[in-house]
Amino acid sequence: QGFPGEGPHRPLSCLTLNSNTFRSFKNKVMPFCFQDVLLLQETHLTHTLTKEGDSNIDRATSKLKKHGYRSAFSAAVPTVKGGDLRRGRHRLEVRPAVALVEEISPGRAVGVSLVTSLLGHAIFLSIYGYVNNPEQTKELLQAITTFLCKSGKPFIIGGDFNAPPEQISDFMHDHNVPCHITTPAGTTCQSTGHATCMDFFVVHPKVAALCTQPICILQGT
Repeated sequence: QGFPGEGPHRPLSCLTLNSNTFRSFKNKVMPFCFQDVLLLQETHLTHTLTKEGDSNIDRATSKLKKHGYRSAFSAAVPTVKGGDLRRGRHRLEVRPAVALVEEISPGRAVGVSLVTSLLGHAIFLSIYGYVNNPEQTKELLQAITTFLCKSGKPFIIGGDFNAPPEQISDFMHDHNVPCHITTPAGTTCQSTGHATCMDFFVVHPKVAALCTQPICILQGT
């Protein structure tokens, strides 16, 4: 494993998943997770206290710790749709060398800096784009790229962009940030009469040289 803080010398693996609820992730996916980095969207978790005096985020943190993961959460925030709490996400990682945790956009984007053996410090960032609102997603990417440019570190952005790869590529080009879009083969989200790829990675050119093509192991509806 190397010296403390170096990170794994084997290839580092990363999973992005829109789980819709943390319970779905915990029951259906977490028992099978082996990846070093987990980027989750729509966990619906908040800091609201339960009758026992802790929060759902506290409980999720504890469950993830038992599986060897440290976690950074961005609590769910209210949305117009039904007035319910949606869009909560968290960024999870298994290695302890966390140098930075940054909530770039509450409930939409959170990132951490990890020490890796091949890249040194690298930013891993979970994103959830706006549904049917590409302009807001573009603004979200502007906030993200501003943060990334200030950090000056290689980055991996993963998540549910709620936009096709070509559009996200155009947005990143508009923000003058060199990057590569890495997508799995085929689609990641299916609905009646429609299928598209909305879950993928945007990576720094240095990272792209080390990446293999993502594999889609679960499809949403």
